[in-house]
Amino acid sequence: NLRATCGASGGPLHSAMGEIPSADESVGLGHAYEAIETNPADLCVGIVASGGLSHFVSDERLDHQLLAALRAGSEEQLRAIPRKLLNAGSSEIRNWIAVAAASKHLKLGWDEYIPVYRTPAGIGCGLGFACWS
Repeated sequence: NLRATCGASGGPLHSAMGEIPSADESVGLGHAYEAIETNPADLCVGIVASGGLSHFVSDERLDHQLLAALRAGSEEQLRAIPRKLLNAGSSEIRNWIAVAAASKHLKLGWDEYIPVYRTPAGIGCGLGFACWS
């Protein structure tokens, strides 16, 4: 049941849906994709996380926390990311968490991180790229 897995919003991992799902609920959504693996059909499935890391204010500490958890394959570290940090543009990190949980049987083979600043005040975005295989 994806509604139960997603939490209060019952929909996509987008902050416009009301109360945003926690990192823990995002891991749960990723686990819901396990149903694809148990499907008897011979399927070739790709899962894509779309969205930046921290923004509208770049937060390199948060971005590195996420990337360290992804590299370690640690759901515990992913679940520990506080909901209060997953707000505004940074709410898109929940997409990364869901894909990491759905890909727990795969190894993070490659990742790249570029912190981008548009103003001296820190306005910008953490650009992240990764591939599990």
